[in-house]
Amino acid sequence: MAYNKWLPNNAHKQAHANSDGDYDTKLNKYAVHSSHGILTDMKETFRKIAIVASRLAGSAWVFLFAALIVTVWAVTGPYFDYSNTWQLIINTFTTISTFLIVFLIQNTQNRDSKAMQLKLDELIRATKARDSFMDIEDLSDDELGHITEEFRRVHEQTGHPAIKKFHAKLEAAHKTRKK
Repeated sequence: MAYNKWLPNNAHKQAHANSDGDYDTKLNKYAVHSSHGILTDMKETFRKIAIVASRLAGSAWVFLFAALIVTVWAVTGPYFDYSNTWQLIINTFTTISTFLIVFLIQNTQNRDSKAMQLKLDELIRATKARDSFMDIEDLSDDELGHITEEFRRVHEQTGHPAIKKFHAKLEAAHKTRKK
């Protein structure tokens, strides 16, 4: 149950120790318990809708459908004498679509970012990396800047030939891209 502090109320996971003493998590869809009731149900419904909508919005079929709508709108311009109402239709359609998609994109980004942070936290916990780097995303910009400087100093002190060769290749690739 150690993972529950990072998980939303509607996605409880049960941690089971294996023979090595490590933990793996298994989603238990029957272990959904909530004291928040309607709010949790609303969040879960939005999460499900957002997942489906983001998959659809990113598909080629939806792009083709949107291109078809714009094409039909453009072709009907002469029929409607390019009237204000004709222009208002496409403006309204695109404004509403964009407004809704922004929330879906933000929801997807938030979910993906949190999942990535949890995966990285698990890797840190499972390896010999510093545990202090868990939840580092919650630090202030100044604190992150200090850590960045620490890694810059470590990087400058590292004189291993393989690392120098790797950095030379990176610099060459960056110069090539700038041209």
